[in-house]
Amino acid sequence: RKIYNPKIIYLKRNIQDMMLSRYFHIIADKNHWQHETINKMNFQDGFLKSCIYKKDKVNFQNTHISPIKYYIEWLKYWEKNLDDSILQLEFEDFVKDKLEFIKKILLHINFEDYKIEKKITNYFDKRNNSNNLGSNLNKIGRDVSTFRSGKINEFQRLLDENTKQKFKNLLSNII
Repeated sequence: RKIYNPKIIYLKRNIQDMMLSRYFHIIADKNHWQHETINKMNFQDGFLKSCIYKKDKVNFQNTHISPIKYYIEWLKYWEKNLDDSILQLEFEDFVKDKLEFIKKILLHINFEDYKIEKKITNYFDKRNNSNNLGSNLNKIGRDVSTFRSGKINEFQRLLDENTKQKFKNLLSNII
């Protein structure tokens, strides 16, 4: 009988950039349940609507809960239950130093391969050349990807001050 020693990794992303990334995913995915509504709106209004739009009827896909509330509650639950056995990482650290980020994961899972640095570098160099979200979503099997740009602080750059304030108010009403 095998005894397993599972390793848990908790990866968190800045909620503002995560919701912005989600918005672009909705726009790129014509099959997303919010696409038809959000796609008709201007960028600022569409972004805010993508955070709060929900269906009235309770369902198993949780579309009856506003996305922003769903994600905040999910984060609160995880953070309440974190302990030292769980590796806690932030997406922003991945963007800043991919190699160091991956090394933390490998150390956490007790993986040792001294040639891994070159493999990781080659992998991310190749991935950086295929960042078209629309075409990545249409790939099949393991090639499908929701990766769009992976930049941090796009929220600050892309949204106007009015939209940033409205988003901040949304967060404060939930938290």
